[in-house]
Amino acid sequence: MKRNLLILFCFCFLVYPLSNAGSEGEKGDEFNGYEWNRISKLEKIGFIQGWYEAGVSALVSIVALEVKEQLKGIMDYPKTSRENNFSEHAKIIREALEAKGLELDGLTFGQIILTIDKIYSDPRVMKWSIKQIMPIVRGRFKKGWTEKQVDEVMAYYIRRHDLLEKYKNLSHKSEGERKKLSEEFKSLNSSMPEILKTLEDY
Repeated sequence: MKRNLLILFCFCFLVYPLSNAGSEGEKGDEFNGYEWNRISKLEKIGFIQGWYEAGVSALVSIVALEVKEQLKGIMDYPKTSRENNFSEHAKIIREALEAKGLELDGLTFGQIILTIDKIYSDPRVMKWSIKQIMPIVRGRFKKGWTEKQVDEVMAYYIRRHDLLEKYKNLSHKSEGERKKLSEEFKSLNSSMPEILKTLEDY
């Protein structure tokens, strides 16, 4: 619960205001494959630059906090319980930013755009928000996922999306249908790619 609250705090106060810097960033969850394919290459570069800068700004804030804590240790200042908790919170927020695809340091615009283009070339994922795509992009280059692993991740997410669509308005379903859904999700979770298990924590 604490982890979820910290991530919500991070998104609201660090990421969301910064992402509004670009005109396309204002679309939020509505910015999907249809929007991505509609804009020009120059606009795609602008979008990625805004996304990158938002992540950098948030991570710089976290790094500054971590350095401050390290200096306190070097100078032998006693840490209070609150400071220890804050340092741990900074670590959680950093990991969450990375899991959400907001840390893209060292990647070129070309690498990122080509990967997004390839993902959105699948008509089954055109409605997916860009926020669902960016962790996959980061995984491909920053985590060293192979193309085969990316395909496995995509297949897993597509199957999960199809299940959720199939069982909308679950409260109106029969007991048998709800039981079937539970079994199908258990089967899905058992097939989750190993490389996704860390991301799913966030």
